[in-house]
Amino acid sequence: MFRSWQWSVAALFLAVIVYAETRGPSEPAFVDLSPDAGSLRDSLKKEVGRAKEKGLTPVVQMTATWCVPCRQLEASMGDAAMQDAFAGTYVIRLDLDAWKSQLADAGFTTGGVPAFFRLGEDGRPVAMINGGAWAENIPKNMAPPLKWFFRGWDHPASGR
Repeated sequence: MFRSWQWSVAALFLAVIVYAETRGPSEPAFVDLSPDAGSLRDSLKKEVGRAKEKGLTPVVQMTATWCVPCRQLEASMGDAAMQDAFAGTYVIRLDLDAWKSQLADAGFTTGGVPAFFRLGEDGRPVAMINGGAWAENIPKNMAPPLKWFFRGWDHPASGR
């Protein structure tokens, strides 16, 4: 037989479960970082702190204005699968050309753009994924590996 305090604990536990299931994933945040902000390493440390305050996963998106796949990715952001993939992320967009002189010092190497990097507490990249993981730049190809990557897992198709 339950005592009154046990019913209270059970009700609280149930409320937490219902809240967690109904609130859904966090909306992503997007920040365009400009070299005017100062050094890339310092700026990324600050952005990682902001991401953590919001409970979001900090990632860098390396992009370029001349990059057709980057524009295709941007155009696909209204797709439900892409919105699901980016849920819970704090995306710090870096223009490859604008930041070129500071990328190596901050720990970035790219095999092309678009590329995404998960960041460590110090603002340095700890993992990278680029278009080679999804081939054609359409949501049904991009969303699954990006979702896995943003959540800290390797996508099954990556062979890792």
